[in-house]
Amino acid sequence: MFSGRHKQQGVALITAILIVALAALIASGMLSTQNINIHRSSNLLQADQAWWYAIGAENWAGTVLKRDAEDNEYDDLSEPWSQAMDYLPVEGGFLSGGLYDLQGRFNLNNLANGEPEDGAVQLELLLATIEGVDAADAPALAQAIRDWVDQDIEVSFPSGAEDDYYLGLTPPYRTANQPMQSPTELLLINGITAETYRAILPYITTLPPGTAMNVNTASAQVLATLSTELTPDNINAIIEAREQAPFETLDDFMTLDALAGIPLDPDAVTVSTHFFLLEAVAQIGNTRSTLYSVLQRDSSGKVTVLRRSKDIL
Repeated sequence: MFSGRHKQQGVALITAILIVALAALIASGMLSTQNINIHRSSNLLQADQAWWYAIGAENWAGTVLKRDAEDNEYDDLSEPWSQAMDYLPVEGGFLSGGLYDLQGRFNLNNLANGEPEDGAVQLELLLATIEGVDAADAPALAQAIRDWVDQDIEVSFPSGAEDDYYLGLTPPYRTANQPMQSPTELLLINGITAETYRAILPYITTLPPGTAMNVNTASAQVLATLSTELTPDNINAIIEAREQAPFETLDDFMTLDALAGIPLDPDAVTVSTHFFLLEAVAQIGNTRSTLYSVLQRDSSGKVTVLRRSKDIL
């Protein structure tokens, strides 16, 4: 009988140990779940905080552009809006980024104007000079891009692409046959790979058709698209002249000695800008948020956000 009581006590002790172990296991699981939830909530809070800091940078950019419009009627790369924000401390992290002149880039939507061959030659010149793009592919890429934005369904010879090509893909889709809303549309065009897209993105934009190029901010490659008669010496002379003093009026540019005898369309160039790209990066704790915004500044200096994206526009 005595031995039986000991056996019962032994079973009870083992049961108690198992219950304690099970309780400890459950508590450990609950603690682990709670820690995960805390980290998740912290990350969500940091992500939300980072996003609103980026929006704050967008508001700041609008203020800078408005003030710039009050100072002068031209835009160049020496002005405050063009200076990069490498590191701006904020609570819990930092901000970085910058403003970029979209009118200093080649406007693909200008290919939607005029005759089928208009603009394609200039785009071909640009593509052939960009590192990461095979110069041999430049003519075909230029024709395919032209066919995407023009209003007809005539295939550019010999390397264009219209509905007959894109409808044969999986999944099938049609040619836009209208101005692009975003440079990302390039990824739908025949011949444009992700690598090609990344290579040409810093040199192109998709603004309203007919938007002029700012000769104060355009790179050498983009300036060369103004005329097939421009030589590297002409381009260097333009850049040297604007480094000494920005072109304050269009006449300052058009009367350059380096442009003597070279036909240029005065409607294709300008010395001021209405369209800018903001890239704002907010790092809060371990969370990073990137905002890309296309900003339009009208003649009165008012700044409007045309579109936003967390992916590059």
